[in-house]
Amino acid sequence: MKQELDPALAARVPPGQILTAKWPVLTYGRTPRFDPARWTFRCYGL
Repeated sequence: MKQELDPALAARVPPGQILTAKWPVLTYGRTPRFDPARWTFRCYGL
């Protein structure tokens, strides 16, 4: 079930942005490419 947005509320969103009911993805500019083969993840400590 998709909830429709109130047109008055949707019109308040700044240009280039969208209103979402999901968790927003917060980025500035272009999303960088990610190649998991070039990354190493390590977790160490106590």
